[in-house]
Amino acid sequence: MKRLILLVALVNVLSPFNARRATAQVILSDDWTGSEFGGVRNWSLISSRERVEFLGTIYKKRWWDCWYCDDDLNMLVRPDGAYDFVTRNRSERRNRRRDNFIDERGLIELEIRTDPEVFDAVIRAGMRVWAKGWWVQDSGHDDKTELHPLQILIGTNGADPLSADSFSVFIGQDTSGRFTVSENTYLQQVSVPIGNFLDVVRVERTQTMPDATFGSVYERSRISVGNYRVIHRQYPELSVLDVLIALAPHFGTLPYSPAYAAEFSRSQSFGFKDKSQYRVATIGGQKAVEILVSPEFPNWGLVTSRWILEDWSAPGGYQQINNPTPPNRTNFTLRYSPVLGLSQTSWTLSASSDDRGPAHFPLDSFADRRYYQKSRTYEIRPSTITLRGSVDGGWTQNHLGSLFIVPCAPEETVTAREGLLPEIGLVAGTLKLFVKPTLLPPLALTPAPPWKQVTAADPYVSPVVRVSLDPSDDHKLNIVWMVPDLFVANQALDIKVEAQTELGEVLFDQINESARCIPASVVGRSRYDEMMRAVSAYNRYRFLFDFVPKFFEKLFQLTPSVKFEPDRIGDLEEWASDQTEGPRRDELEAFMALNNARSLSHEQAAALDRLAAYGSRIVWNKNTNKTDLDLYIAERLWVASGGNRRRLPYNQE
Repeated sequence: MKRLILLVALVNVLSPFNARRATAQVILSDDWTGSEFGGVRNWSLISSRERVEFLGTIYKKRWWDCWYCDDDLNMLVRPDGAYDFVTRNRSERRNRRRDNFIDERGLIELEIRTDPEVFDAVIRAGMRVWAKGWWVQDSGHDDKTELHPLQILIGTNGADPLSADSFSVFIGQDTSGRFTVSENTYLQQVSVPIGNFLDVVRVERTQTMPDATFGSVYERSRISVGNYRVIHRQYPELSVLDVLIALAPHFGTLPYSPAYAAEFSRSQSFGFKDKSQYRVATIGGQKAVEILVSPEFPNWGLVTSRWILEDWSAPGGYQQINNPTPPNRTNFTLRYSPVLGLSQTSWTLSASSDDRGPAHFPLDSFADRRYYQKSRTYEIRPSTITLRGSVDGGWTQNHLGSLFIVPCAPEETVTAREGLLPEIGLVAGTLKLFVKPTLLPPLALTPAPPWKQVTAADPYVSPVVRVSLDPSDDHKLNIVWMVPDLFVANQALDIKVEAQTELGEVLFDQINESARCIPASVVGRSRYDEMMRAVSAYNRYRFLFDFVPKFFEKLFQLTPSVKFEPDRIGDLEEWASDQTEGPRRDELEAFMALNNARSLSHEQAAALDRLAAYGSRIVWNKNTNKTDLDLYIAERLWVASGGNRRRLPYNQE
């Protein structure tokens, strides 16, 4: 639901910054081109706040128009709880029941002398309202608080005037002659966001686009003794109606009260039309994409239209077209060519139209007016090039959970696939394919080797891989791994492609291909499962790096000649080297071998199993310890286990 937040500032014109932030909010800004309050007789300002605004509900309203009365509007409003302060005067006393008059406890009176016909046409009892005016206390009536004179009232028949799409506005000058502020011109701006209704359309082809939704605002208004002007402001994020009102001061000879009254209703309509024509042109010997777009409002008796297109190449960054007469459509040309400095790939259009035109002025009688707004972003996707290998991996299940594996394929291909704009090609000779060898952790190449371009005459060859350009397709690399394997092969390749289009687009992509894989044979799958067990075993043991120092500190009596800090494994190893025998000696030696990545014997692995079982609260079985695959840890244990890896006692299952 749209939220109407009524903000007030002493400015004459709402800045673009505030308007852009005010999505779906009514903004009020006002000014009096004159002096201070200047109340006479019994009214005095309650505080330096002078004018206040609050939310509440109209309890009762009547016109005090008897022969001995002052002809004021007397309207009682019950403020919402957060605004109860307005019912308290300078002495912090709340409004109360007065003799022979209505009970005003929890209420505040709003007063203004104005034209009842104008006011009653838009404001009714029971409405939820936002009110603003001069906050005073009336010493002639028990120092009760009032908004007198009332300046602005926003009302709705819904639950909350701050979240209503249908609402009424009253702005008035007091005509009683009792307040000097009413002797000055009153400037007021009411900004009503229409609604965004922004959509995004792709325009890399000639097409007629589907009809689209757009925003609409209905205004039924009247103004007396003043100037009235509506400006339809558009921004990429929203469109705003700025209703600018200048109410002249009232002098006793005028037959009318200076006032503006209106009913607004915001909604949406359907039928915005558009089409695009795609072509490639030549400008200064260089190719450029040109897209002609033709947006159009429906033919609903609309009079004027305004079109603003975000265009970096235009002066000020925008193209603007104003159509003071029908038809309510226009054309824009979008251009894209990086080689010509035209790199914009999305253009946002803000369009507005209305059925009255700038000459509309609802003087002294109510008149209807409708406004429409549409925002649309035209978008093209620049050319691309991507590398894709012929061997895809997949997910498999084992006792550790889901793992991503790649099946072994001694021969594979990597192909550069073009995704170019229509009627655009690559500049001849600019597509180049490069490779660079890398090693998987824990090994590394230092320093890193340079990139090597692969051509038909110059393939890349190493002891583990051969990469050549396919003789029938200059976008394809043929890769032959000498030793594809999960455990032995540490070789990988970085592969990149570079190219340039006729528009001057620089294209690039890079991937990594590895010889590490899962053999498809039964033996290969067995080794894969064995590696999974190694990972599980290491995960089972690695808590020992915290447990062992404290365990052995308590288990052994330290010799005075050896300094031992249990948080340092190196000190533990130094101390252990002095121990010739003792309880848990085998476990300690096995732990040190594991820590230093030395080969583990069958007995040492069994000792670690015993130590883990002693110190861990975890029950090690196939239903626990479901950790992610850690290839680095697996390799470390695999190397450390040496020739005994087939005989490691993986008892956790």
